[in-house]
Formats: sequence, structure tokens, C-alpha cells
Amino acid sequence: MSSEAVFDSIAGKYDSWYLKPIGRYADDVEWHCIKELLPDERGLVLDLGCGTGLYTERLRSMGFDVISLDYSMEMLRVAKKKIAGEFIRGDAVSLPFRDSSFDGIVAITSFEFFPDPQKAIEEMKRVTKSGGFIIVGVLSRPNLWSWSRRKKKLYRSAHFYTYFEMKRLFKPDKIKACLYAPPKAKHLGFWKVMEPVLARLCLFFGAFVAVKSIVEK
Repeated sequence: MSSEAVFDSIAGKYDSWYLKPIGRYADDVEWHCIKELLPDERGLVLDLGCGTGLYTERLRSMGFDVISLDYSMEMLRVAKKKIAGEFIRGDAVSLPFRDSSFDGIVAITSFEFFPDPQKAIEEMKRVTKSGGFIIVGVLSRPNLWSWSRRKKKLYRSAHFYTYFEMKRLFKPDKIKACLYAPPKAKHLGFWKVMEPVLARLCLFFGAFVAVKSIVEK
């Protein structure tokens, strides 16, 4: 089954993950990581691999103008029911936009599924203005999360990038790792306190890695 078909098949229940305590916790940690990378200046942003629109909604609430793109039509249907806006079906390796169309791009837990990562990076740079930003957040390895995810159909076509792979691919201006609580963690208050400590001690083993690159043309 293709990645598109897999995402189409789970679109209706995708958001249920965020209703679970560990899902809410992981989402909060990842969002905090991404917020620290976002610029103060607002502008037009592409939410690349927008899924059901979680980050589209958040970026809009912060004052960004957002265009959202995903390859899964069913994911887009769910997003459109939740949020008014411009949602486009498209492919990350052949973006349907002119050169220098956006002030920035945000791609959260989507880059792992792109079949040609280098081409996707080239496309992201092409459609971003000089001086604009590209922020990519990925599910990473090695950690307990990556081992447990391998058993699930959703992630069979995914590549979990290491901290060092993201540095090599993006040569980022900033890079952050987070999410150290294990997938079945119960005492989430404890893990929340431990997050900044573990980010210093176990930097390369966070379950989520985010990079920010400034585009130069």
C-alpha cells in the first residue's frame, strides 16, 4: 500500500492520537520546539504536508498567512472541515508554486515520508524567498519511539532521520532535539520537568528533531 493510500485510510481517526495523554504530551513538546524556531516577523507560510491541519491552525493563530499542501486527499478533507483556508493537493518533490512565493515553509512530521528528500529540499528552497526560513520537524532515531513505530503500518514507508542526518541534509542555522519520555510513559509531569535536562545530556536521542535554515539565493 502506498503512503498516500495509508494516510487516506487513517485520515478520519488521525486526530484521535492527540486525545490520548501521551499524544497530547508529545504534541505539546514538539510544538514548543517548533515555536522557538519561528521568526517574530509574520508573512506567507506554506504548511507542507499539512495533514489534518493542526499546524495550519496554530500558525494562523500566531498571525501567519498560510497555504496548506498535502498529498492525501482524505487528510485535506478532514482539514477543510476544521479550518477555513486554502488547501491544495500536491507533491513535495514538485511543488505547484512559482519561485520565491513564500516567506517561509513549515513541514512537521511529513519529510520522513518524502520519497526523494534531496529533491524536496531543492523544491522548498526554490519556492521560498531569499532570507526566508525553512523549518522541518521529523520523527527521529534511535530511540524507543522509533523502535515502537516500526511495527505500525503507517510508518513502514517512513525514514526516521538521525540528528546527524538532519544536520547533513539541511546544514541548518539552528537544530533542536526533544521528546525524551518513552511511548508508554505514565508520569508525564516528571518527564516534562526532565525534558530540558535530557535535551542537554542525551541530545542525539530525542524522538523529535527540528531544523531551521535561512534561504540564501
